[in-house]
Amino acid sequence: MIRLLAALGMLFFLTGCTWDRTLGAFFDPVDGPRFQAPGAAPEDRAYLVIYRPYSEWAEDELEAPSVYVNGDVAVNIKSNGYALFNLEPGKYDVVLKRPAFGQDLFFMEDSFLEEQPVNFNRIGGFQINAAGGQTYYLRYSELTSPPYDPASKQELLGDGPLQFVSWRSGKDELGQTRMLQPLMVLAAPEIVEVVEEPEQEEGSWWLFGLDTVELW
Repeated sequence: MIRLLAALGMLFFLTGCTWDRTLGAFFDPVDGPRFQAPGAAPEDRAYLVIYRPYSEWAEDELEAPSVYVNGDVAVNIKSNGYALFNLEPGKYDVVLKRPAFGQDLFFMEDSFLEEQPVNFNRIGGFQINAAGGQTYYLRYSELTSPPYDPASKQELLGDGPLQFVSWRSGKDELGQTRMLQPLMVLAAPEIVEVVEEPEQEEGSWWLFGLDTVELW
């Protein structure tokens, strides 16, 4: 145990003291306020709730995965924790990644590594098309499936352990979770229109030759 702690301390020092951002519940248990339902979302905004139910395995986690929204770190999702986001209507790329001492495990994710069968960095992800007045509940668990909601007629959507659930399905688990961080307000990314310039037709080499070659 002493050797393990010494090794972890050395790695923490070598990574520029950035490991605290990804500490798991083993080192930093969630102690925020209990979950409170956000209420109805305004017509011009949307709510996104990301939560992780309690498990003994997650409680022993040294580092917890991070949720990235549109390429930026949004929350470190630890055992028995939740985070609330206030979204401007629009499209959001949500990706869950597994870190290594405060850093992404693969620094070349956009290279050939992304296409390999096993990617130890990426856990799951998809795009959310947030609509005004809507509240979305996103559940992360690698051990259990979401509670069954017989009243919900929609099939579960998600990517592996990261799945959307209904309020009826997730409310009991959510009621046990604690706040990971204060409310985060996010703006939808701007849509940049790419205007393609018309291709210029190449001049005929024969006509070009008329200007440079003396004809007999």
